[in-house]
Amino acid sequence: MGNFDVHAEMLGAYESRLLNQPEWLESVLSRKGVLESLGSIFSLGIGPGGFESKLLAMYPGSRLSYVERNLTVLKELDRNLRRYRVEERIQNGFIDSFEHIADPDRYDLVLSLDSWYHIGKNEELLAKALKMRRAGGKLLIELMTKQSLYWSLDRTRGLPSAEEISVWATDKGFEHEYFEEGLTTEYSTLIDKDGPKDPFKRFVAFATGSHWDEMTHASRERAVDSLIAANEDGIVRTTYGFLLFEG
Repeated sequence: MGNFDVHAEMLGAYESRLLNQPEWLESVLSRKGVLESLGSIFSLGIGPGGFESKLLAMYPGSRLSYVERNLTVLKELDRNLRRYRVEERIQNGFIDSFEHIADPDRYDLVLSLDSWYHIGKNEELLAKALKMRRAGGKLLIELMTKQSLYWSLDRTRGLPSAEEISVWATDKGFEHEYFEEGLTTEYSTLIDKDGPKDPFKRFVAFATGSHWDEMTHASRERAVDSLIAANEDGIVRTTYGFLLFEG
């Protein structure tokens, strides 16, 4: 199993509050005006799609298209769509990589939530994502920042942070607004006196591309040490960076 497959598999199974929460994201994006006039949405690497499913429920006239190449997370997406009773609102679903799809439609909002790691500093694909907006539409890219626990874990893949992508995009002439928002997780939900809990183990797998059970003892210890260092009076903070491109 390759690193991408582990990353996507763990994202599909991930259940702690360290990753996107529909209520938190909805609050952040509403304050920024991202969800105004929302009729059509394209999700780039939709994953489990909890947030996108909630958006469909919030905006009865909206439609959703997506691209996702991992079948494991698509099973979780199906469950979320059924949970919110919005299965019929799917317009197009591409089981492929973003670079391979050719979609003539245009959207009010193009979303990339924790998926741009695998695209990185690719000028052609950023331009492609921007072209998928309708007039006045928006592209939103969300990634974790270097201040997050994610980046202190033992990993070797060299995935880009939100800050890195923002600086690169600015240097390439892609104008956007960059802002950061924080999310907190109770330390006790990740580790207790018996050791790391499953949500943290999944988070480590998400960050490192390696299953917890397949990691060396030293790597597990380093991961736990990183979590202990991130503990602030019983709270672990995760900071996200958002790149907002407005048409």
